[in-house]
Amino acid sequence: MNTVKIVDANQQLSELVNRATNTSELIILTTDGKAKAVLLGVDVFEQLLGMREYSQREIMPFDNLQKQFQEALIEAGYDSHEKIVNLVQEVKREMATERQKNL
Repeated sequence: MNTVKIVDANQQLSELVNRATNTSELIILTTDGKAKAVLLGVDVFEQLLGMREYSQREIMPFDNLQKQFQEALIEAGYDSHEKIVNLVQEVKREMATERQKNL
């Protein structure tokens, strides 16, 4: 990692972006000796967020997703409309309780 003052980075922006992109170098931007931001290439950013893994996954057809979801509900014991409605209501109550705790 390399540190660069933000005031100096303005004049070197093109060079810094190229370094971050081509070498996967992380560049710490500072003001008064304190880190304020990080300049990094998109590849590194995607790796940090795990985006690359998701962007390369094949999208599941909706019919398959719906079928697998239905099977998972049945396997978990939610095999009727009434049980599913009760589950949704319970989840809503729990979410409301959590919201109240966080206020």
